[in-house]
Amino acid sequence: MKLTYRFLCAVNILYLTYLISIFFTKTPKETSLPVLTENVRPTTQVREIATGLDFTSIKKSKYYMNVPHRILPKHFCRQRSILLVMVHSQPANKLARASIRRSWGSSENRQKNNVSMFFLLGYTPNSHLQEYVAGESAQFGDIIQVNFTDCFRNATLKSLMMLKLANLHCKDSVQYLLKVEDDVLVNLRNIVEMLGRDHYAQLLIGRLLFRKTPVRDPGSVWYVPDNFYPGKVYPNYLESFAYLMSMEVARKLYEVALEQVMFHIEDVFITGILAKEAKISPQHSALFLGGGNKHLMSKCIKHYFVFTGMSASQMISQDFFLSRC
Repeated sequence: MKLTYRFLCAVNILYLTYLISIFFTKTPKETSLPVLTENVRPTTQVREIATGLDFTSIKKSKYYMNVPHRILPKHFCRQRSILLVMVHSQPANKLARASIRRSWGSSENRQKNNVSMFFLLGYTPNSHLQEYVAGESAQFGDIIQVNFTDCFRNATLKSLMMLKLANLHCKDSVQYLLKVEDDVLVNLRNIVEMLGRDHYAQLLIGRLLFRKTPVRDPGSVWYVPDNFYPGKVYPNYLESFAYLMSMEVARKLYEVALEQVMFHIEDVFITGILAKEAKISPQHSALFLGGGNKHLMSKCIKHYFVFTGMSASQMISQDFFLSRC
């Protein structure tokens, strides 16, 4: 017992040292990894979508999706893989990205499971942070940055750009698409084993939410005016922390989205409104475990697909115990 305790203490001390080193590190040195950086949009155009959706201006999604990427790796979707994981992150979340690269998203784990993984970011007006993102991209080659301000109101736009990129670049090289937030622990082995059992052409699964009602409180970040969504309940939809779809479903959602009016609540719009319009039924899976880390130590997480609510330190420690639970 004492030996186990000392071992865990040693692991925690080593990891704490690692986190401190990341936090105080300078901008990563550039390497020869191929990265395509496009010209920045004029400032006035960036500001137009900086605060997200304007309730007084109802436009179709394709209007907002007509934005370029600032960073796109040339090797994006060039190799065949069963699964493409798109981790939705923000420029400031460098610790979360570093923890994912050292845990479930490591190069070794991705290669072993035939998985591709990229981080999808928006733009930051912080020049020092933007410089760091550019250096991080050059070092790791796994950053995709699109030229809209990264904020809550633009979460829908980020997912729409994910669908656009997947359809433009990945339809012939990838079979499935997994969207996750950067505080999510993913068990790639379990997901890939499930996907390998059959071909799931109409797959759209995650943690399903039933008959949720729009929030009418103007003070809430989830506020939706009556004239913007007059319905009393939303279509059933998948919670935003993670959802898995086939590339066929990704194609249908993208095509439908082009002609739909933009809606700022990401999970409701992508997996609820768009899915309903495309005649796709989102399915619930108990293997998408939500609710933060309340039951972190009481459940055997190796049986799940994803587990949300992870801090940077938990990401590595829990990934370490996946095979020891």
